[in-house]
Amino acid sequence: MSLHPRLLQLIDYRLTGATKNFDFVPCGEEIWVMNSDQKEWVLSLNSNGIMKYNFRFFNETFAVFSLTWKDYQNVLKRWVEFYLKVPIRQVQRVGGDMSYAYVNLDRKDKKWEMNKRYDFSYKVVREYVDKRKLFENVKLKNYFI
Repeated sequence: MSLHPRLLQLIDYRLTGATKNFDFVPCGEEIWVMNSDQKEWVLSLNSNGIMKYNFRFFNETFAVFSLTWKDYQNVLKRWVEFYLKVPIRQVQRVGGDMSYAYVNLDRKDKKWEMNKRYDFSYKVVREYVDKRKLFENVKLKNYFI
């Protein structure tokens, strides 16, 4: 499905607004985009290029545009690649509870440093490390600047 460029701008604006206060949480070979206070996740990206998204959250976000998951998956992939600079090669929708994954997110041995990039690009890790120096919790809105 081909979307008009103006519609894509509106979708970007809507996605940015809906996710701006979510935390950007790298943990080893994964990046989680989540509301840490409520333990609500919206995206999980790994260094192999696999993106999992919470289809319940995005169905509500995209409902205003009358887009089904088949229609908005590519739009979401484009948005993630543009703002987070992580190349995506496979997209999976997940609707179940992922709270089991939150247990490992605070592990000290999985924290990103410039010499521990876990197969993510230098640019992605450098940007996160720089933002972490400025903010205690790196929010997605810090990537929209």
